[in-house]
Amino acid sequence: MKTISFNQLQFRIFFILIFLFSGLLGAYRFFIQQPQLATSLIAYSERELSSLKTAIFQLNQPFATLNYDYSIWTDTYKFITQDNEEDKQEYIEDNYLDDTFLSLKIDGVFIFDKQFNPLFTKGLNHQTNQPLKFNFFDLNEYPHNKAINPQLKNAQRRLIDTEVANTFGTINTLYGPAFYYSTEILKSDKTGPAVGFLVFVRLLNDSFAQQLSQLTLTTVEVSHITTPNQTDIPKWDETVPLTALTPTSERLLVDPANNPLIKITLNHTNQAMPSLWSFETLMLILSMIMLSISVYFILGNFVIQPVKQLALNIEEMDKAKAYKALPKDFIITELLKLSTHFNALMDTVNRQNALLNEQVFVDELTRISNRRAFERFLETHMVISQRQGFNFSIIMADIDQFKAYNDHFGHLAGDEAITIVAQTLNSFFPRKDEMCARYGGEEFIILFNDTNITHISQKLDVIINKFAELNIDHPQSSVASYLTVSFGVCVVKSQPSDQNQHLTSETIIDMADKALYQAKEKGRNQYNINTIPPDAGYKKSS
Repeated sequence: MKTISFNQLQFRIFFILIFLFSGLLGAYRFFIQQPQLATSLIAYSERELSSLKTAIFQLNQPFATLNYDYSIWTDTYKFITQDNEEDKQEYIEDNYLDDTFLSLKIDGVFIFDKQFNPLFTKGLNHQTNQPLKFNFFDLNEYPHNKAINPQLKNAQRRLIDTEVANTFGTINTLYGPAFYYSTEILKSDKTGPAVGFLVFVRLLNDSFAQQLSQLTLTTVEVSHITTPNQTDIPKWDETVPLTALTPTSERLLVDPANNPLIKITLNHTNQAMPSLWSFETLMLILSMIMLSISVYFILGNFVIQPVKQLALNIEEMDKAKAYKALPKDFIITELLKLSTHFNALMDTVNRQNALLNEQVFVDELTRISNRRAFERFLETHMVISQRQGFNFSIIMADIDQFKAYNDHFGHLAGDEAITIVAQTLNSFFPRKDEMCARYGGEEFIILFNDTNITHISQKLDVIINKFAELNIDHPQSSVASYLTVSFGVCVVKSQPSDQNQHLTSETIIDMADKALYQAKEKGRNQYNINTIPPDAGYKKSS
């Protein structure tokens, strides 16, 4: 048996250790770390796709809110149900002038009755101010477009979660693809049957891809589809799990007949897996050659554990659907990039959600709460009131002879007056358990926790005097030389629990509205007070 020297043995052991360590490290990266990292990157890519869906919803949310507000409006309801052509023409001229299209950033308005007969149609490019003629509602030529009727069973996609029937999607027009939003037409108090539906249309312009890129923090490309042979691509709102890391993902915008109109290509931030052998890995091997214990310590504390923890954090967040920032103390470049990009994406999503909530519950003109926010606040307040047995009041306020003011000074001055009235009323009800909201047009609604008739009267006297001090010129008013406001109050007093169960928010608001009507009948610029249960009424002139 041939003997070897100690130096030769050392040399052979040295190379065996290098080979074993290199093999183990390579096997770890290939079989453990790379799959975990691939899972994390795929999850990140899926969240980018989710942000694309969120971005499309966010771009159209204000569009949907406007359509809802115009549809759930007594003036629109009267346009269909009344036969007076002068009143109908006045409604069109008040609401759908060219300036309306420019300010609301819409390109088409269409009012249909329940039989899909067009009662009013108008198209105007809000960017070029050029008239547009649409024919997508011709069911003889485009029978599948009947799906834009929100009352059909197959019209399920919504942007606003409400009991009112509405639908949203894309259609093809003579001017290219467009988003549409459709809501059934009801009175402002949502009573009575729907008499038709209102459709808003907005064309997809060249800035659509840029807006998506800004909201998703990725590069998004948009292309028109000329051939219908791309039905294997998922629709934009479908959730299709990714099975592999890919540079891009494609989604389709389709018309009501599922014909593809637009292809959206999203370029993922992490397009490929990092190299199996990196500079850091080689440094680890050299460190192992010098001192194996140090290598194992570094490997265990700076590579293995962080990767496991990162994958675990993402898995836990995915299960809980609750996101929190990933740590940033990685020494591995790829992990640091992944953590940084993930945190940036989640910050963007949180900001978008905050902005979306503000758009849903804040009136765009006056910057006070809107009708939807008030209805939710009132429902919650009533539950607490019925449970704990305390009282509250609902106050309806309406600007006197506002149409005459609008006709004399114009809509811009009218908007300024509405804003001043809104801010003034809101300043008198600053407490967290009170709310002042714009109910619609020149009408406001207030939840006030005081039910003492004397206190309410004193409060309204101060408010009426405040508008006298503001002295907003109103030469067309038959009430005063300045802009005045009338009020109707419904005081809700505590009742036995069996009677409280039958008390609804609609009943309370209706009582306040009747009190407002009585105040206007008695000369305006005053208030009238009703109570539940019924009590002697009150009135007060300014």
